[in-house]
Parts: sequence; structure tokens; C-alpha cells
Amino acid sequence: GAGAGGDTDTLSLGSQRVREAPDHDPELPPFDMSKGATWVYPSNLPERAYQFNIIQHALFKNTLVALPTGLGKTFIAAVVMYNFYRWFPKGKIIFMAPTKPLVAQQIHACYRVMAFDADDLCEITGNKPPAQRVALWQSKRVFFLTPQVCVNDLMRNIFPAKDCVCVVVDEAHRAQGQHAYCTVLKTLLTSTSSFRVLALSATPGNNVAAVQQVLSNLLISHIEVRGENSIDIRPYVHDRQIETVLIPLGPEIEDLQARLHAVMAPYVKRLHSAGAIWTMDPSRLSHWGMLQARTNFRMNPPAPALVGAVEGTFVVLLKLVHVAKLLSEYGPSVAATNLREVMANPASRLARELRENPEFSSFYDKLVGSAGPGCQGDDAAAAVAAAAEGEENGE
Repeated sequence: GAGAGGDTDTLSLGSQRVREAPDHDPELPPFDMSKGATWVYPSNLPERAYQFNIIQHALFKNTLVALPTGLGKTFIAAVVMYNFYRWFPKGKIIFMAPTKPLVAQQIHACYRVMAFDADDLCEITGNKPPAQRVALWQSKRVFFLTPQVCVNDLMRNIFPAKDCVCVVVDEAHRAQGQHAYCTVLKTLLTSTSSFRVLALSATPGNNVAAVQQVLSNLLISHIEVRGENSIDIRPYVHDRQIETVLIPLGPEIEDLQARLHAVMAPYVKRLHSAGAIWTMDPSRLSHWGMLQARTNFRMNPPAPALVGAVEGTFVVLLKLVHVAKLLSEYGPSVAATNLREVMANPASRLARELRENPEFSSFYDKLVGSAGPGCQGDDAAAAVAAAAEGEENGE
């Protein structure tokens, strides 16, 4: 591929020419006028019209690209990044992904697509000491990292923000509220506004308000949306046959579930007696159903004296229902990581309440034992638990 060999003869010139640039601002990274007259598109891979058309817009506008999974969002990012890499010989380009495995995956994918100089590419993680990161920010040009690492280095003034010319945001639908993606963009704007933003997502949001928040937080001015039924997408979407395979949980998780249901039982009984939920069976509770039940309870509360106790019980049971979901979907390691964060806080009312439950200690000890001794330092478990925590909180 072009990335591996670095041969520019595998690249063909795009048809669009860059408009004449005004006098260069000395505060900005230098712009190469000879290379800036054209943009390039790889000819060593089959051309897809929708990718070519999206790239034409993304080079010149801050763009949100919403494409179904597997249709080449990373390809689009690589081409856009490479053109800014050519145009600004001293500019910095960052590609942010929410987890370290995704970061590692994207750096290899981009290198395979375009003719980046391998010496200019760099993956930055929090495991690298600050002194080493300072040297990398100064000597490298294309950076792949998580938004948390980017925020940390911006706050420490390690990242030369004025040199940034292009920002790619993967899984862009996460850019809501106080997410680190939002912090990165806000912080960059305090140093420069002369950078392109390319946001990638398969699912930009489930309602208009959520999508608008993403657009505003990422400074998006243009949207490119394709679905599986879009005319220019159809030739690349294959028919799928979906087969559901039911896998038994196994005796260990079934035992943990039974212990957890015993922990939940008194709280279920308390809410059922107050008329706040409809079932006495802990296994039939879902997180969404509990949230609905709490909303209904608040709309029709009983005597004021009961409200505080019922609200407190909802808090405990919502957490336990979420732990049950993690246990069945992800296993003991993720469930233990999620619950350990609660129990590690000595000031937590929820932790105190659980410690007073006679069934909880038995369940918790068994859960931690099943998770294994490496659970506390398991990055993968922590990442999944963090993502699940966001889901629990409605993020």
C-alpha cells in the first residue's frame, strides 16, 4: 500500500484546486503553496464515489461524517489528514479515539492507506512519562491518542496547540456534556481557530438535541450522512443473515446471579410494598424499567414521609440492576470493577447501605474472587466498565 511504501506515484491528484491563500499569518504553521494548489486521493485502492465526494467537502469544511460501520470512515480520515500533512509541513495533526485499543488500530489503518512518513507518526498514551511526551510533541507531526491524554497535555502546555491544523474525532457521538472531546476543542480554541475538524460516527445521536450538541461542541458546519439504503452506498452493502446463538452463562455466573438477587430482594420488596414497582422478582428488573418506575413514582408520590426512603431504595436498586447487567453481558471482571469503585469511596451512602446488607458481603467476595487478582489493574475491564457507567448514566 501507499502507506507502507511511501511511494507518491501511487497517488493521483484530486480534481479540486485550493483557492488562493491570503498573506500568511506568521503565528500559524507555514503553508506549502506548491503542494497547496492541489489535494491528493489514493489510486492504489478502488475508488468509491461516496468517499471521494465526502473527502472533497471534509477538506474545506468542518464535517461530521455519519457512515454505517465498515464503509470506510477511517479511509476518509486518512486522506483528509494526509492532505493537511502535505499542505502544512510543520503542522500538527491529531486523531482522537475513545480507547487505547482503538487508538492502536487507527494508527495502523491510516498508515496502510496513505503515504505518511512513518517517522512522523506517533501513538501517545498516558503510560509515557511527560518528558518523553514533550519530545514527541516537538519532533512528530501526526498523533494518535485518547482525548483524556490530549486534555492532560494541553493543560500542561506540552501540546503545541498553535501548530494544530487538523483534528479527527472518532466515535464523535460521545462529544456531549463534559466529555474530554469537548474539552479538547474548547482548549484548542483558546490558542488557535485555524484548524480543520473531521468528526466520525456510525450513530451521531438518537435525537435532534443530541446531534445538535455534538455539532456545536465539535464546531461542525457541514454534515455528510449515508445510510445502508443510500443510492451511492448500496453497491457496497451486502445482504446479511443474522443467526441468534444463545450461550448459557455457566454455573459460576449463575451462582453469582443468585447471590446478587438475594442482595436485591429486600430492596425489591420495599419498592413493591410502596407501589413503586410491579414485580417481586429481581431477575425481571431492567435498568430502563427501573428508571421508568422512578419517573412514575415521582409523578404520583405517596405520603411525603415515604418519599425519601423510596428514592434512596431506587438509588441502591438501580446500581444493583446495572451490576446484574454487567455480570451477564461482560462477566465478573467488568462487574467487579464497576462495583469496586463504589465500595472504595468511604463517604458513599450507597457503599454504607450495601455493607449493612447481610447478603452483600458474600456476593461481593465471591464476585471479586471470580474476577481474579488482576481485575483492579485490568485496563480492558476498566474501559468497558467506564463505558457501561456512561450508559448507566444515560450518556
